Amino acid sequence: MVVGKGRRNTHRLDKILGVWYSQMSMISAWMDEEYLMKCVVDPLKKTFYLYSNEGDTKTVVCDNTDQFMNVLKVVRAMCPEGRLTYTEPIASGEASS
Repeated sequence: MVVGKGRRNTHRLDKILGVWYSQMSMISAWMDEEYLMKCVVDPLKKTFYLYSNEGDTKTVVCDNTDQFMNVLKVVRAMCPEGRLTYTEPIASGEASS
Protein backbone atom coordinates (compact mmCIF):
# COMPACT_ATOMS: atom_id res chain seq x y z
CA MET A 1 0.00 0.00 0.00
CA VAL A 2 1.29 3.41 -0.89
CA VAL A 3 0.16 6.10 1.48
CA GLY A 4 -0.41 9.39 -0.26
CA LYS A 5 -2.84 12.24 -0.42
CA GLY A 6 -6.50 11.70 -1.03
CA ARG A 7 -9.62 10.14 0.34
CA ARG A 8 -9.03 6.80 -1.38
CA ASN A 9 -5.87 6.11 0.65
CA THR A 10 -7.62 7.09 3.87
CA HIS A 11 -10.32 4.51 3.22
CA ARG A 12 -7.70 1.92 2.38
CA LEU A 13 -5.82 2.59 5.62
CA ASP A 14 -9.11 2.37 7.53
CA LYS A 15 -9.75 -0.98 5.87
CA ILE A 16 -6.27 -2.27 6.81
CA LEU A 17 -6.69 -1.12 10.40
CA GLY A 18 -10.15 -2.72 10.40
CA VAL A 19 -8.59 -6.01 9.27
CA TRP A 20 -5.99 -5.66 12.02
CA TYR A 21 -8.74 -5.03 14.58
CA SER A 22 -10.52 -8.16 13.33
CA GLN A 23 -7.29 -10.14 13.69
CA MET A 24 -6.82 -8.80 17.22
CA SER A 25 -10.42 -9.80 18.01
CA MET A 26 -9.70 -13.31 16.73
CA ILE A 27 -6.54 -13.38 18.83
CA SER A 28 -8.55 -12.25 21.87
CA ALA A 29 -11.10 -15.01 21.22
CA TRP A 30 -8.24 -17.46 20.74
CA MET A 31 -6.83 -16.33 24.08
CA ASP A 32 -10.05 -16.82 26.08
CA GLU A 33 -8.82 -20.24 27.16
CA GLU A 34 -5.22 -19.76 26.20
CA TYR A 35 -3.13 -16.74 26.98
CA LEU A 36 -0.20 -15.02 25.36
CA MET A 37 3.12 -16.26 26.70
CA LYS A 38 5.41 -14.42 24.31
CA CYS A 39 5.33 -12.04 21.36
CA VAL A 40 8.40 -11.93 19.12
CA VAL A 41 8.76 -9.01 16.72
CA ASP A 42 10.92 -9.47 13.62
CA PRO A 43 11.35 -5.98 12.13
CA LEU A 44 13.37 -7.21 9.13
CA LYS A 45 10.54 -9.54 8.06
CA LYS A 46 7.79 -7.17 9.29
CA THR A 47 6.37 -10.15 11.18
CA PHE A 48 4.93 -10.82 14.63
CA TYR A 49 4.99 -14.28 16.23
CA LEU A 50 2.50 -14.90 19.04
CA TYR A 51 3.01 -17.90 21.32
CA SER A 52 0.31 -19.23 23.65
CA ASN A 53 0.60 -21.07 26.94
CA GLU A 54 -0.67 -24.21 25.18
CA GLY A 55 2.06 -24.20 22.53
CA ASP A 56 0.07 -22.69 19.66
CA THR A 57 1.69 -20.10 17.42
CA LYS A 58 0.05 -17.33 15.41
CA THR A 59 1.98 -15.37 12.80
CA VAL A 60 1.02 -11.87 11.65
CA VAL A 61 2.88 -10.73 8.52
CA CYS A 62 2.63 -7.06 7.53
CA ASP A 63 2.63 -5.98 3.90
CA ASN A 64 4.62 -2.77 4.33
CA THR A 65 6.41 -0.57 6.85
CA ASP A 66 3.40 1.63 7.65
CA GLN A 67 1.26 -1.39 8.45
CA PHE A 68 4.10 -2.87 10.52
CA MET A 69 4.46 0.33 12.54
CA ASN A 70 0.69 0.49 13.18
CA VAL A 71 0.64 -3.13 14.36
CA LEU A 72 3.73 -2.54 16.51
CA LYS A 73 2.01 0.39 18.20
CA VAL A 74 -0.95 -1.83 19.12
CA VAL A 75 1.29 -4.69 20.27
CA ARG A 76 3.35 -2.37 22.50
CA ALA A 77 0.14 -1.01 24.04
CA MET A 78 -1.42 -4.44 24.67
CA CYS A 79 1.46 -6.85 25.33
CA PRO A 80 3.12 -6.87 28.76
CA GLU A 81 6.74 -5.69 28.47
CA GLY A 82 8.15 -8.91 29.91
CA ARG A 83 6.48 -10.95 27.16
CA LEU A 84 7.58 -8.77 24.24
CA THR A 85 10.90 -9.51 22.57
CA TYR A 86 12.61 -8.56 19.32
CA THR A 87 14.75 -10.65 16.99
CA GLU A 88 18.42 -9.77 16.67
CA PRO A 89 19.51 -8.47 13.28
CA ILE A 90 22.08 -10.61 11.48
CA ALA A 91 25.33 -8.79 10.85
CA SER A 92 26.98 -9.37 7.49
CA GLY A 93 29.11 -12.49 7.56
CA GLU A 94 27.09 -14.12 10.38
CA ALA A 95 24.29 -15.48 8.16
CA SER A 96 26.18 -18.58 7.02
CA SER A 97 27.79 -20.57 9.79
